[in-house]
Amino acid sequence: MLVKYHKGACAITAALTLMAGVAQADNQLVMIVDGGYFPAVTYAQPGDNIVFENKSAGDHVMRGPDDSWVSDPIAVDGRYILNLTHSTPLTFTGTGADGLEVAGEISYDEPPLTE
Repeated sequence: MLVKYHKGACAITAALTLMAGVAQADNQLVMIVDGGYFPAVTYAQPGDNIVFENKSAGDHVMRGPDDSWVSDPIAVDGRYILNLTHSTPLTFTGTGADGLEVAGEISYDEPPLTE
């Protein structure tokens, strides 16, 4: 009986070790503000979601290069979620109610350390 218990415990330990190595998708918040995005560069990984939250004075439309993806108008306090894949372009632009275009960037690099 002790041998069966030992084998079962080893199997559970191995399964938990494998599960710990699986990457978890994260949500990265990008605030749309009048005149730009905060942060201007978002550090993420494929599989993560970029959550654009509109904190500007009016509706905002987001798009990837060459309109590879385009959001519907995002209302004030509204959100748009973009799921990142390996083929998602790493730059985006948006147009606010004022008609001005602003740009932002996604980076798969490690974020820089701050003091």
